[in-house]
Amino acid sequence: MKMTVEEAKTRVVDAMRPRNPCGPALMRVMWEAYGLKNEDFLWAGSAVRGGIARQQQASCGAITIGSILLGLKNCQPLKNKEKAEKAQKAVLEDAAELVKSFIQKFRALRCIDLVGVDFNDEKAMKQVTDALFEQKCQKQAQFVIEKLYELDEKRRSKGQT
Repeated sequence: MKMTVEEAKTRVVDAMRPRNPCGPALMRVMWEAYGLKNEDFLWAGSAVRGGIARQQQASCGAITIGSILLGLKNCQPLKNKEKAEKAQKAVLEDAAELVKSFIQKFRALRCIDLVGVDFNDEKAMKQVTDALFEQKCQKQAQFVIEKLYELDEKRRSKGQT
Protein backbone atom coordinates (compact mmCIF):
# COMPACT_ATOMS: atom_id res chain seq x y z
CA MET A 1 0.00 0.00 0.00
CA LYS A 2 1.18 3.48 -0.86
CA MET A 3 -0.41 5.06 2.24
CA THR A 4 -1.45 3.99 5.72
CA VAL A 5 -5.05 3.17 6.53
CA GLU A 6 -5.30 6.36 8.59
CA GLU A 7 -3.98 8.45 5.69
CA ALA A 8 -6.50 6.82 3.35
CA LYS A 9 -9.36 7.48 5.80
CA THR A 10 -8.36 11.13 6.12
CA ARG A 11 -7.99 11.53 2.36
CA VAL A 12 -11.41 10.06 1.61
CA VAL A 13 -13.05 12.50 4.04
CA ASP A 14 -11.18 15.38 2.40
CA ALA A 15 -12.23 14.15 -1.04
CA MET A 16 -15.86 13.98 0.06
CA ARG A 17 -16.00 17.63 1.16
CA PRO A 18 -18.19 19.50 0.45
CA ARG A 19 -20.86 16.87 -0.13
CA ASN A 20 -18.98 15.00 -2.83
CA PRO A 21 -20.15 11.41 -3.35
CA CYS A 22 -18.47 8.52 -1.61
CA GLY A 23 -18.01 6.28 -4.67
CA PRO A 24 -15.67 8.40 -6.79
CA ALA A 25 -13.84 9.68 -3.68
CA LEU A 26 -13.20 6.15 -2.43
CA MET A 27 -12.13 4.98 -5.90
CA ARG A 28 -9.61 7.82 -6.19
CA VAL A 29 -8.09 7.31 -2.74
CA MET A 30 -7.76 3.54 -3.03
CA TRP A 31 -6.55 3.80 -6.65
CA GLU A 32 -3.66 5.81 -5.22
CA ALA A 33 -3.22 3.56 -2.17
CA TYR A 34 -3.04 0.44 -4.35
CA GLY A 35 -0.64 2.13 -6.75
CA LEU A 36 -2.90 1.44 -9.71
CA LYS A 37 -1.66 3.15 -12.86
CA ASN A 38 -4.58 2.94 -15.28
CA GLU A 39 -6.67 6.12 -15.00
CA ASP A 40 -9.52 4.33 -16.78
CA PHE A 41 -10.23 2.65 -13.44
CA LEU A 42 -11.21 6.02 -12.02
CA TRP A 43 -13.92 6.31 -14.67
CA ALA A 44 -15.32 2.95 -13.59
CA GLY A 45 -16.61 4.61 -10.43
CA SER A 46 -18.00 7.78 -11.99
CA ALA A 47 -21.68 6.83 -11.77
CA VAL A 48 -21.39 5.25 -8.32
CA ARG A 49 -22.86 8.07 -6.28
CA GLY A 50 -26.02 8.01 -4.25
CA GLY A 51 -26.17 4.29 -4.91
CA ILE A 52 -25.78 4.26 -8.68
CA ALA A 53 -26.48 7.50 -10.56
CA ARG A 54 -28.33 8.87 -7.50
CA GLN A 55 -30.89 6.07 -7.77
CA GLN A 56 -30.62 5.16 -4.12
CA GLN A 57 -32.30 1.78 -4.38
CA ALA A 58 -28.84 0.43 -5.19
CA SER A 59 -26.12 -0.46 -2.71
CA CYS A 60 -24.16 2.27 -0.99
CA GLY A 61 -21.53 3.64 -3.36
CA ALA A 62 -18.75 2.86 -0.89
CA ILE A 63 -19.60 -0.83 -0.77
CA THR A 64 -20.01 -1.03 -4.55
CA ILE A 65 -16.64 0.64 -5.14
CA GLY A 66 -15.05 -1.50 -2.42
CA SER A 67 -16.15 -4.63 -4.28
CA ILE A 68 -14.83 -3.28 -7.59
CA LEU A 69 -11.52 -2.41 -5.93
CA LEU A 70 -11.15 -5.96 -4.65
CA GLY A 71 -11.31 -7.16 -8.24
CA LEU A 72 -8.85 -4.55 -9.47
CA LYS A 73 -6.40 -5.27 -6.65
CA ASN A 74 -6.46 -9.03 -7.09
CA CYS A 75 -6.88 -9.47 -10.86
CA GLN A 76 -4.84 -12.07 -12.70
CA PRO A 77 -4.34 -12.62 -16.44
CA LEU A 78 -7.25 -14.63 -17.84
CA LYS A 79 -4.77 -16.63 -19.93
CA ASN A 80 -3.66 -18.35 -16.75
CA LYS A 81 -6.95 -20.06 -16.00
CA GLU A 82 -5.88 -21.59 -12.69
CA LYS A 83 -4.56 -18.31 -11.26
CA ALA A 84 -7.57 -16.37 -12.57
CA GLU A 85 -10.06 -18.81 -11.03
CA LYS A 86 -8.22 -18.71 -7.71
CA ALA A 87 -8.19 -14.90 -7.76
CA GLN A 88 -11.89 -14.74 -8.67
CA LYS A 89 -12.70 -17.04 -5.76
CA ALA A 90 -10.65 -14.88 -3.39
CA VAL A 91 -12.36 -11.69 -4.63
CA LEU A 92 -15.79 -13.25 -4.16
CA GLU A 93 -14.93 -14.39 -0.63
CA ASP A 94 -13.52 -10.98 0.30
CA ALA A 95 -16.47 -9.12 -1.22
CA ALA A 96 -18.87 -11.33 0.74
CA GLU A 97 -16.97 -10.58 3.95
CA LEU A 98 -16.96 -6.86 3.12
CA VAL A 99 -20.72 -6.78 2.52
CA LYS A 100 -21.58 -8.91 5.57
CA SER A 101 -19.46 -6.77 7.88
CA PHE A 102 -20.92 -3.57 6.39
CA ILE A 103 -24.48 -4.79 6.97
CA GLN A 104 -23.58 -5.91 10.49
CA LYS A 105 -22.20 -2.48 11.34
CA PHE A 106 -24.68 -0.23 9.54
CA ARG A 107 -27.78 -2.49 9.48
CA ALA A 108 -28.45 -1.76 5.80
CA LEU A 109 -26.87 -1.89 2.37
CA ARG A 110 -29.05 0.31 0.16
CA CYS A 111 -28.09 3.97 0.01
CA ILE A 112 -31.60 5.24 0.79
CA ASP A 113 -31.84 3.02 3.88
CA LEU A 114 -28.46 4.23 5.10
CA VAL A 115 -28.96 7.98 4.66
CA GLY A 116 -32.73 8.31 4.87
CA VAL A 117 -32.82 11.24 2.43
CA ASP A 118 -33.77 11.19 -1.23
CA PHE A 119 -30.86 12.88 -3.01
CA ASN A 120 -33.15 13.74 -5.92
CA ASP A 121 -35.59 15.68 -3.70
CA GLU A 122 -34.33 19.28 -3.83
CA LYS A 123 -36.51 20.34 -0.91
CA ALA A 124 -35.20 17.52 1.29
CA MET A 125 -31.61 18.19 0.28
CA LYS A 126 -31.90 21.83 1.36
CA GLN A 127 -32.77 20.59 4.86
CA VAL A 128 -29.80 18.25 5.03
CA THR A 129 -26.81 19.44 7.02
CA ASP A 130 -23.19 18.51 6.43
CA ALA A 131 -23.49 16.41 9.60
CA LEU A 132 -25.50 13.82 7.66
CA PHE A 133 -22.61 13.30 5.28
CA GLU A 134 -20.06 13.33 8.10
CA GLN A 135 -21.96 10.92 10.33
CA LYS A 136 -23.14 8.59 7.61
CA CYS A 137 -21.47 8.72 4.20
CA GLN A 138 -17.96 9.53 5.41
CA LYS A 139 -18.12 6.91 8.17
CA GLN A 140 -19.27 4.28 5.68
CA ALA A 141 -16.46 5.13 3.26
CA GLN A 142 -13.92 4.99 6.10
CA PHE A 143 -15.29 1.63 7.20
CA VAL A 144 -14.84 0.24 3.69
CA ILE A 145 -11.24 1.50 3.65
CA GLU A 146 -10.54 -0.17 7.00
CA LYS A 147 -12.01 -3.42 5.73
CA LEU A 148 -10.07 -3.29 2.44
CA TYR A 149 -6.83 -2.83 4.37
CA GLU A 150 -7.81 -5.65 6.75
CA LEU A 151 -8.63 -8.01 3.86
CA ASP A 152 -5.37 -7.11 2.11
CA GLU A 153 -3.39 -7.81 5.28
CA LYS A 154 -5.18 -11.13 5.73
CA ARG A 155 -4.30 -12.20 2.17
CA ARG A 156 -0.67 -11.06 2.57
CA SER A 157 -0.28 -12.94 5.85
CA LYS A 158 -1.44 -16.08 4.03
CA GLY A 159 0.96 -15.35 1.15
CA GLN A 160 -1.94 -14.90 -1.28
CA THR A 161 -1.09 -11.52 -2.83
